[in-house]
Amino acid sequence: MVQPDDAPAFPAVPPADDTVVTGVVLVDGADTRGAVTRGVVDAVPPPPPHDISTTPAVVRSANDLLRLATPPTIAPTVVGRSVRQTATCQAGDVDPSETSVVPDVEVDPNVGGDDVEHVEVRPWWQSKLNIAVLVVGLAILCGALGWLIGNNRATPDPNAVDIGFLQDMRTHHEQAVTMGLYYLSRPDTDPNLRVIAREVVFDQGIDIGRMIELLRLFGEHETNESDTAMAWMNEPTPADRMPGMATDADLDKLLAASGKDADEQFANLMIAHHEGGIHMAQHAAAHANVPEVRNIANSTISGQTGEISELRSLIAA
Repeated sequence: MVQPDDAPAFPAVPPADDTVVTGVVLVDGADTRGAVTRGVVDAVPPPPPHDISTTPAVVRSANDLLRLATPPTIAPTVVGRSVRQTATCQAGDVDPSETSVVPDVEVDPNVGGDDVEHVEVRPWWQSKLNIAVLVVGLAILCGALGWLIGNNRATPDPNAVDIGFLQDMRTHHEQAVTMGLYYLSRPDTDPNLRVIAREVVFDQGIDIGRMIELLRLFGEHETNESDTAMAWMNEPTPADRMPGMATDADLDKLLAASGKDADEQFANLMIAHHEGGIHMAQHAAAHANVPEVRNIANSTISGQTGEISELRSLIAA
């Protein structure tokens, strides 16, 4: 057995690139055998017990043997990267069962490490994941289109009441929104009445949008382009004289008022306006053919009936 102190003193000769150095070193009472070539530790099975004392040793220098008393640093080369990267580990950390460093990318064994420049990138259509995502997206789109087509087919054809009510009530609602905005612009008005005015502007504005949407769906004009309204309920009247509609003079007077005078004018005009709207909505709720139109009519009746009660109580206080 060769001990560090018994190593002969002769000059160290650097090995060639592929030189294999073998040795037996006693480290802390245990021998370490192995071959070092290009930074890779290859495990060598121990010899039979009767050959331990006669195992030959090839030593470069005494200094090399003494340095083996502490675990050397090994820098393995990782193959398969466009830029070579190295990592260090201690000899004591190397699993004896491992004989090589496994690259983190798949490399053709017939191609040298210097020839591996990059990993092949396939077109998107060759990826199973991309194809699956595309299929799911198309299925969702087709389902949405199918639902839309089926829902449209489920809507019954509108009759004259559906079309007439939507067109005339849109005009009726637009004047209510104008009245609400006029009142909100006046100073020193009642806070509770201002709340009702905001509700009128907001709620009837939404109704107007729903009416326009349905008229477009039915392929009809968005407004009554004639001068006669309410023919659909057998009560033809000039479009500007529908029940509850304020005159231009009434609107000008409201816009010039302030304080309690504005409160009373707004409340009285809106009560009359709501009563006329309820009259029109009652006929539509009973004779319209499209469920959505009947829903708008019923909502108009309930909402405006409640606002009339609030307006009357506020101006009576």
